[in-house]
Amino acid sequence: MGLVEAQNPVQPIGLGEGFDLNPETDAPATRETLGAAFERGSEFGSALAMDRVLFQAPPVDPDLDPWAEINGSEYEDEWRAFVGVRNRDQLEAMKVQVNRERENARTIAASGTLGAIAEMAAGLLSPVTLLPGGAVIRGFKVGSTAARTALSVGAAAGGAAAVSEAALQATQVTRTPEDSAIVIGGSVLLGNVLGAGIGAKVARSEFRAMSRGLEELDDVLAGVDDQLRSAGAAQVGVENLRLKKEDVIAMLPIINRQDPLIRTVLSRFRSVRETSTQLAETPLEFEVNAEGISLAPGGSVETVVKTKQSRLSRPIEETDRLYADYWKDGPVGRFGTFTSPIEANMGHLLGRSEKLTAKQFREEVGRAMIRGDQHPIPQVQNAAGAWRRYLFNPLKKEFEELGVFPEDITPDTAASYLTRIYNRKRIIAERPRLSGILFGRFKAKQQRTIKALQDAELAKSDVAIKDQDRTLADMTDGEITALVDKTINNILGTSEGRVPFDADISHANPLRARVLDIPDEAIEAFLERDIEIIGRRYFQTLQPEAELLRRFGDVEMTAQKQKINDEAADLLRAATDAKERKGIQAERDAAVRDLEAMRDRIRGVYGLPIDPEAMVIRASRVARSFNYMRLLGGMTVSAIPDIARPVMTEGWGRFYGEGLKTIATDFGRMKIAAGELKDLGAALDLALDSRVMAIADIGDAYGVGTGFERGVQAASQRFTMLTGMSHWNAGMKQFTGALIMSRILKAAKKVQRSAASKKDMGRLAASGIDRTLAMKIAEEFDRFGDAGGDLWLPQTGDWTNKEARQAFASAVVRDVDRAIVTPGQDRPLWMSNELGRVIGQFKSFAFASVQRTALAGLQDADAATLNGITMMMALGALTYAIKEQQAGREVSDDLAIVISNAFDRSGLMAWLADANQIVEAATRGRIGIAALTGEELSRYQARTGIGGMLGPTADLAADATMLSGAVFAGDLRESDIRRARRLLPLQNLAYLRWLFDQMERSSASILAAQR
Repeated sequence: MGLVEAQNPVQPIGLGEGFDLNPETDAPATRETLGAAFERGSEFGSALAMDRVLFQAPPVDPDLDPWAEINGSEYEDEWRAFVGVRNRDQLEAMKVQVNRERENARTIAASGTLGAIAEMAAGLLSPVTLLPGGAVIRGFKVGSTAARTALSVGAAAGGAAAVSEAALQATQVTRTPEDSAIVIGGSVLLGNVLGAGIGAKVARSEFRAMSRGLEELDDVLAGVDDQLRSAGAAQVGVENLRLKKEDVIAMLPIINRQDPLIRTVLSRFRSVRETSTQLAETPLEFEVNAEGISLAPGGSVETVVKTKQSRLSRPIEETDRLYADYWKDGPVGRFGTFTSPIEANMGHLLGRSEKLTAKQFREEVGRAMIRGDQHPIPQVQNAAGAWRRYLFNPLKKEFEELGVFPEDITPDTAASYLTRIYNRKRIIAERPRLSGILFGRFKAKQQRTIKALQDAELAKSDVAIKDQDRTLADMTDGEITALVDKTINNILGTSEGRVPFDADISHANPLRARVLDIPDEAIEAFLERDIEIIGRRYFQTLQPEAELLRRFGDVEMTAQKQKINDEAADLLRAATDAKERKGIQAERDAAVRDLEAMRDRIRGVYGLPIDPEAMVIRASRVARSFNYMRLLGGMTVSAIPDIARPVMTEGWGRFYGEGLKTIATDFGRMKIAAGELKDLGAALDLALDSRVMAIADIGDAYGVGTGFERGVQAASQRFTMLTGMSHWNAGMKQFTGALIMSRILKAAKKVQRSAASKKDMGRLAASGIDRTLAMKIAEEFDRFGDAGGDLWLPQTGDWTNKEARQAFASAVVRDVDRAIVTPGQDRPLWMSNELGRVIGQFKSFAFASVQRTALAGLQDADAATLNGITMMMALGALTYAIKEQQAGREVSDDLAIVISNAFDRSGLMAWLADANQIVEAATRGRIGIAALTGEELSRYQARTGIGGMLGPTADLAADATMLSGAVFAGDLRESDIRRARRLLPLQNLAYLRWLFDQMERSSASILAAQR
């Protein structure tokens, strides 16, 4: 058959006028701007961009005349760069270098404000740029004048700029002396202004605190063993259980009452403060920490639970890998593990495969786990073994050690144990079928029991029959039917995902305490079989119970409550009037409620709805996942200020010397550190997405859901991968965690040498490492660790002291989640019930930032804090510029607008930004930041006042209502197209946004043409 030219070429379908899949833009792409800024403004970027040939000293070509080569050419103006050229290879390399630098300059200039901000942010990637921060602190003395501080900071700023410019001059051939002179002069002037402002405004007491934070003061108490440590902690008085800088924190309005954690650590009851720190992870320091005393040696219950998360992440990762191998019929490697499920999904959608889907594969793993972990598909069987090895067996062993489970217990309802999660929807839909199965099982058991009793009577012998079985033997068919109904009702009344323990947790046994004492296979159709769902619930149920039992003796924390009651009784007896006694009792009751609430948050049961199947509950779960997919496509760009957090918490020197330097010179060492962090329970976001779920409020502890609901939840998990946020979180935590591990090891060695400062001791003790534990950690590091580089590696897999390893793991996990802000107990309680999750969605990060960034920074108040804040502001400005460009808006040239948005985007503003938006909406812009700058913060320009107060779901409902009204009225407008776009998942995904923009513009032009 011949090929002929089509007479009616096929035209694109649905592409309106102006729709262009390859739009041309005048401004450079954001990626180009950032790359040019990094090469031009950073010594590191500049050095990396320079051709290696230009650094070498090759043989001289006597026939080469560089001037003759460039005379009259476009390179003549840069003749100085060609003076040292030795041969033609270097000549050509120099031309390429000149072209590159010129193009970088043009790109930055064409990018306008974005280019300027990007170059400024790139300049922060210099170990000398922020030296003025230290100069401010060192230069201030009691009685210093503003002028003196200004001169000190100005001189330091100029010196730092001179060092930086010297490095840039050495690596940029087109950079002129005039360029450097302008930069140095501007730095001196800016430093003078900064120094004068700080010298005039900052209180002397704060500068003394920052000065003390920079000093290395030897204050070591030697010869402390475990007994002395316990005795010393017991002797600490109420007056010493104070937060560092508590007087300042206690005076902050609203902030000191925002969440149960801050309320309990500021409680008047000593026993409440003690219990709170042992129960929940606090990012703050106490005064006693500086003396080497930890209020929670080994870490809080919450932190210890986190350190065990690798028990869950390992089988999840192993199952993903094995499914990829199954799909490809062989090993696929790390990249294939990520791509194979995508290929599998496409294959199933197109009907090209009969293999199991990823969900079906996980369900087969669940089925294998009640059949002795056996399965005809090798990959399924191996996955079942991984779940048994990493999760179920270790938890079973823990409960055996705690005396909860008898040793060598075996299930009597399956060949191997797997906790039951009932599929309530199927039970409701097919209740008659389940009733028939149960009736048949109960009837058969009745007949067996009657036969056993008759045989025993004939043989005139005793037979061991359970009491409940004897009762069953006497039941009529009608009574058995009633028993079946009662059993099903009990199942439907049990919160999904919770292992049904007995009333007394100390005697609970999830292997015995089952609603149905019949084989799993008999009711398998009514059980959840997805092993990932089962495993997550199993871990979330049992691991916190184990740690609560180990720490407090029981889940109810009975002894701790009694201590609080006793302390309250003493205060009540000493009270002089009824009002005071009423206040004491009210505070006691509130403290106990807060402690119980934090405990139940850790257990994953706080705020669970009475009926998780209620339509409004299910709708809110779907809406939150939907909001996440339609609004947080640019969350990775928003997270850029995370880069400054390790500077703020670990210091500039460690950030460069142990971090960036190790990456540049010994990347393998950083990879080893990342692997260790995963073993310790940190940086597991690629498998668990714990930070994203906490920030986006999409974690679901109880709902199994319909197929649609599960599909939305699964899509939201895939969406996290599409945004790159999982990789960002894992990478930032791995980098920061490596610095934290090295810092803890070096501090422990200082303790061992009796050379630790109060700052060292304070940071260790706040993380759960007292002097004794520090000594044990140092000993383990001496035996097994690797101190061969700037970045020290603990190699905890070889440690023999379990107490030291657990304390080290807890300290690392706590400090990582403190640095890379991961919401925990530092959120209001109302945000943990269903309505609160809807209203407060996406606000968890803002509340967590109050303690983990603002209050923690206030407590530290050192050069690292100042440097980190400066860098966060600069990166906040960069984020603002990128976001404006992505949204198609001009980046403002107004300094006040840039600074206000930089403050907001940096994360330093915390929830005050949301409060500001509500105030602005209520006063129509007459009060708030907009009244000062003339423009609303860019992050809130697409939100309504209702959305600010009631959350994104309120905006979703409002947009949907208004859009449907316009459709039915036949009066669609451009604003309605904008609303329709905001309802679409993926519409805010950074690299697809241009496509949705084009679709919106095309739809608007079609609408205009129709009118």
